[in-house]
Amino acid sequence: MRALILLYLILAVSGLWAEPAPPDSIKQYHLHPVRVIADGDAASISQISRVVSPDDGRQISEILSQNLGLSMSYGSRDESNLKIRGFRKDTSLILIDGRPLCSGYFGNVDLSKILSEDIDEIRIIKGPASAMYGGGSMGGVVNIITHSRDHILSLEAELSRNLRNRQRLSSAQNFGDWGYRVSLGREERSAPPLSKLFEPTLFETGGVRDHSYQKSWSTRAGLDFIIASLHEMGLSGGYKYIPYKEIPSSIYTRDYRVYRDWYMADAALIWDHYTTLNSNLRGQIYLDATGDTFERYSDSHHQYLQLSSRMEAYNLGFAPSFEYRAGDVITTGFRLEHRNIRRKDDGFYEDWTMNDAFVGNAFGQYQKELMERAILNLSIGVTGFSHSKNRDLKLIAEPSAGVSWDHPDESESMVSLGINSALPTMRQLFSADHGNPDLVAARAFKSEISHNRSISVWGQRTAIVGGSLYYNDVRDLIDLNGQRYANVYKVQSYGTELSGSMMVSPYWELSGQYAYLKQLGNYVLTESAPHSVDIQSRMRFPDYLDLSASYSWRSIRKSQDSSSTLHSLPAHDTVELGISRTFSNLELALSMQNAFDRDYQSEYGYPAPGRDFRLKIKYSFR
Repeated sequence: MRALILLYLILAVSGLWAEPAPPDSIKQYHLHPVRVIADGDAASISQISRVVSPDDGRQISEILSQNLGLSMSYGSRDESNLKIRGFRKDTSLILIDGRPLCSGYFGNVDLSKILSEDIDEIRIIKGPASAMYGGGSMGGVVNIITHSRDHILSLEAELSRNLRNRQRLSSAQNFGDWGYRVSLGREERSAPPLSKLFEPTLFETGGVRDHSYQKSWSTRAGLDFIIASLHEMGLSGGYKYIPYKEIPSSIYTRDYRVYRDWYMADAALIWDHYTTLNSNLRGQIYLDATGDTFERYSDSHHQYLQLSSRMEAYNLGFAPSFEYRAGDVITTGFRLEHRNIRRKDDGFYEDWTMNDAFVGNAFGQYQKELMERAILNLSIGVTGFSHSKNRDLKLIAEPSAGVSWDHPDESESMVSLGINSALPTMRQLFSADHGNPDLVAARAFKSEISHNRSISVWGQRTAIVGGSLYYNDVRDLIDLNGQRYANVYKVQSYGTELSGSMMVSPYWELSGQYAYLKQLGNYVLTESAPHSVDIQSRMRFPDYLDLSASYSWRSIRKSQDSSSTLHSLPAHDTVELGISRTFSNLELALSMQNAFDRDYQSEYGYPAPGRDFRLKIKYSFR
């Protein structure tokens, strides 16, 4: 590993004396390859699903919930839980601009805490992932790619029926060789309304959801530079703070829980450096941190404290890569992370208790054009980790391969397979009551076949249809075995996903998606519907008026309660409607969520909000 680091330092220094090419002779990426990691389906080994230019201000969890093969639920700590093709929430890799987010003690990134502000697109990998993404991608990869459009000042406000209100100030400017972006936001949320069809229980009366108040503040800033008209560098940082948040309990139990002084912070240095005309040295140094105080009371007035637990975690990482292009493309790199967690409470951890883990991944990838329109990608990676209770290095090989074809009839096919891993969470390793420091990484053999085709009428493309088949074989899955976590489960799953979109008229786009998921064996893929359907309709008129409608249906699925008992959740459907109008500097948007006021639960005991209305107003000085 020291030799590998030395090689990168030599390449970086040698690049300082490389003769710069004229700016127009080389593609200006603007840090794009660093942020996307693998640029295109072929380089990612398997197909990438994209959400392009999502609406500002929506939670990332809301946006992803309407995507093929993804299920989003909200659980016992009022956090969002993402499952990709049935894989559990702690097995997926979540990134922003290629930077892994800290998953904290429980191994889950709460996407409901991240708003879709200044996002260019969201890239989702559900099949085998390239070793370039590193360990932790067994369940899949979600990469949120940001981009700020130039404006001197933007003022944005959003109001909703459930008394959720949000305000944001932002500014972003590009001055040629450098640019900046900065924003400040505030959000306050009271109790969301429940459906009028909700049946009250002993612990939830209906009307509005009990014990659900929260307020948050957030800020972000960034600088991008072009050096010597060629090399690029970026600095970014952000901070979100929730001073007080109530946590709703299951409607079948009564708990009074809150978060205090919750925060999420990050900082990153990104670079893209031309060492020669055919090679680049790229990378990131980043810090991602989170912390909170969790309190549990025995009464609704919060006078009798039962538990107070303070937890803080951070990831510190270094991730360089080197790309060489000479017909074929060779990419090598590594990622090193130090993960730290410390905890103090009035239970098992009366004094500050700290544990840490070192995680590393080294990879190499080779891309070759086999014949006209056919590309082969071979990727090999080795992931290793050790931690404070067991410094022995555990290694996992993560090979993958993919072939893509662009056919003359405007269609594309891909075949991919690989092995991806999911490391034990900090809780699974270090928990005083259930932890096991001898756990190994879970791993999955994943395979996928996909095909997409464009259909043209009178020389113009009017429709796109596509489909994929996949099979996953998971080994050493971690779960409780008695009173201790252990690598106990094996599970196989397979499925298919079909999608299609068409331009009904020059102004009307209609799309539909269907997903089927089947598990083999006794292990249950919870909160993942075997059948799901999504239909979207959008009309864009020349006078900047947009009309949208979406329909989602999920079949019967299993869900687990706090005692690990399985329950069946009924099938449900939801409808969302929206209208927006853009003027020269003003944007107005009105939307309705759960338009037919359906009563359903995304996880057992946690009902979804009923019908809701949102109004967004945004004015920009350009």
